[in-house]
Amino acid sequence: MSPATIPRHADWRTYVLWGEGVLLVLLAAAGLIANGPVPLLGRPEQLVLGFHVNGLHGLLLLATGLAALGCSGRGHGQRGFLGGQTVAYIVVFLFTASQMGPSASESIGLSMQDVFLHAALATVGATLWLSLSLASQGSRQRS
Repeated sequence: MSPATIPRHADWRTYVLWGEGVLLVLLAAAGLIANGPVPLLGRPEQLVLGFHVNGLHGLLLLATGLAALGCSGRGHGQRGFLGGQTVAYIVVFLFTASQMGPSASESIGLSMQDVFLHAALATVGATLWLSLSLASQGSRQRS
């Protein structure tokens, strides 16, 4: 999606969602390209911007980024996507944070930067979802 496809009446949430999508697609693509055909789990050889992007992590980031781009121009689809992103990344954050340790981090192939990325994505999703929900509630009360 290019900036030309974002509606002219778009608000700040649409731009944040579009920016998230672009960054995640670029990070996923860079990780998948830099590390070549890596297994789905395990620690890849190269860091990409400080992140360990193994096959599963790259595919998850790519799917999230493409979904964010797909719904960034649609007001109605944004809330559903953001709610799903929030729940999914809270679960991913809790799982990866619980697995951090000398031996466990080797098996899932992630680092603390990756865990913080998951927390940030959950936070961004929750913040935008709450903002859209409050804006929707405010517009219903005015009408």
